[in-house]
Amino acid sequence: MRRTGLASAGLRAVDMKASVLGFVSLGGLLATTAQAALSPRGPGTCDRNMCERCCNVATSTPYIACGCHALKHRKTASGKAWGASVVAAGAASMVFHSSYGSFREWGRRLDFWTIAGASNIMTRALFPGVPKAVTAAGILATPFKPFLVSFVNSVAMEVKFLAAAQRNPELRRPQLLHSACCLAGLAAFALEDWRPDLPLVHSAWHLLSSVSVATLNHLMHDVEQQQLGLGVHAPNAELLGARAVAGAVGAATAGGALRAHRLQEGRRHRRRYSQEELERQRARKQQRMHQHERRLSLGYLEKEAGGSAGAMAGLRQGLGRLSCGDFVGGGVKHEPQLLVMTMQPLAA
Repeated sequence: MRRTGLASAGLRAVDMKASVLGFVSLGGLLATTAQAALSPRGPGTCDRNMCERCCNVATSTPYIACGCHALKHRKTASGKAWGASVVAAGAASMVFHSSYGSFREWGRRLDFWTIAGASNIMTRALFPGVPKAVTAAGILATPFKPFLVSFVNSVAMEVKFLAAAQRNPELRRPQLLHSACCLAGLAAFALEDWRPDLPLVHSAWHLLSSVSVATLNHLMHDVEQQQLGLGVHAPNAELLGARAVAGAVGAATAGGALRAHRLQEGRRHRRRYSQEELERQRARKQQRMHQHERRLSLGYLEKEAGGSAGAMAGLRQGLGRLSCGDFVGGGVKHEPQLLVMTMQPLAA
């Protein structure tokens, strides 16, 4: 029994060792295959003649246009950085397709590296809460596995775009267009490796992928709205709205009567002040009219008196009483007496 148990334990250990070795061998095979498939190899076969070269250079310009659009319309620093990286990817593509000789292989590597770097910055912009270590790992892996880095970041972006389209109906049409262009672009990319003799397949890939990049601006806008708290579907927007409504209702019920009373008192005070000001203006106008009439009558009477000192003194005294307190305060009944007193110096 003891020997049988030892033998079975040894068989289990051998089986486990074989399983581990088989798993490691399978992982190594997959890693080798991925390294062979996901790394840029050679100068590429997409620029066989001058016509294809010119078409590939021309179809690289939409990337630059998409990047400039993102630089202009994105609101966050990470969004603008993604726009700059898309411009760099378009410029690197133009450099690669216009290169010759020994530099062409390095041009292709530069093209792959800029695309992978742009995908890292894209992930950083779409996932603001992602740890910086993840972004740093992607950047460090870019020179060695640029295609793998781009693939992982693109898968994360597709999942994000699909989830955002399910939440926000405004993103559904851009997401459908994005998915269709991505699938068609991947088909063109695979067709280029399978049938490298077909013309202008790489140019078609450029156009389809540039449309996919352009539709990402819709997703970037939605993410920025969420990040800045401006969107309709922003986190805690409903809670903030409910708090605002509750605060408004509470303020209206608690201090509404007091505010209404203060407003009413303010209106009454303004009306009373305006009436008093109007009365003061009327009094000043009436006083100016009396002064003007006094000056006119004084000048006329001086002319009639002929310059007599006694007559002028009595005239001034009578007109002074007429224009001041006796006429204004005493009323109309004293007016004839004052006029007689005023005219007495003239009669003398």
